[in-house]
Amino acid sequence: MRRLQFVLILSTASVAWAQGNGPQPPDAKPERQPEAQASGTLVAVDAAANKVVVKREAGEETFRTDDKTQVLVDDTKAALAGLTVNSAVRVAYLKDGQPPYLALRIYDAKTIAVLDAELVGVAAKIDAIETKGEGEAKVVTITVTTAQGKQRALRVVAAGPQGSQIWRDGKPADASAFKVGDQVTVSIRRGEKALRLKGLADPVTFAAFLAMRTLQGKVSAIDTEKRSFTLTPDSGAAQTVHWTRNTGCFTAGAKHKGMPFKDGDAVVVKFELVQKKVVQARAIFAPESWQAYGQAAIQPAP
Repeated sequence: MRRLQFVLILSTASVAWAQGNGPQPPDAKPERQPEAQASGTLVAVDAAANKVVVKREAGEETFRTDDKTQVLVDDTKAALAGLTVNSAVRVAYLKDGQPPYLALRIYDAKTIAVLDAELVGVAAKIDAIETKGEGEAKVVTITVTTAQGKQRALRVVAAGPQGSQIWRDGKPADASAFKVGDQVTVSIRRGEKALRLKGLADPVTFAAFLAMRTLQGKVSAIDTEKRSFTLTPDSGAAQTVHWTRNTGCFTAGAKHKGMPFKDGDAVVVKFELVQKKVVQARAIFAPESWQAYGQAAIQPAP
């Protein structure tokens, strides 16, 4: 009996070991790690060893490269040796395994300036709108030439937190609302393999709804001494909003001095900073005054 029990226990343990350590199903794929970014000063390039060294605030970090690593110098594809030592760089890499991590893309300072501007929004003209497939297989690509002379083929992302935002005349729209030759403002998100459309709209609409960070909701608990109020959005938690003398307020189609809104008013808040959980408003406008704000926002500074 004891021998039989031993065999059974051993067999059970062997099955458990095999299930945990045996071959995985053919469709099981290792989970891909998200991309990370490192910005700093390029202090060394070893093209023969396929390595670069970047000096960051926390110290120097080495990245390895391979034949798929994309190097952009002045927004143009280049070899690793084309990078300039002691200049600013940005490295997009996979924080997977042990250091040195694999660099996916390396940008020089001029490329960084272009990408940062395009991420926020740049003026452009639509060159082409191409649609392939139908239903879930539908792929829309909008090609534009930016005011900086860069032609970009932008893939429209249909849904999700990284989905493309397309607006026209103050309302959400889709690519069919635009045509070749239209002057627009676009923001671009650069992925590993393709350029993705982050946002697209006519210039006034872009300034009103897609530029900067935006909150919409109703005003309550206005405190004129502290220059603050509570904004209750249609969904999500209430936010404390602070305004200053420089905050632009627009209602009834015009800019107003001071705080023209009262409890219960619907507003749109434009902001860039949140300090100590308080939204620092750059502008506040009534939804029907979006054009007045948008026009003012795109005017060049005096």
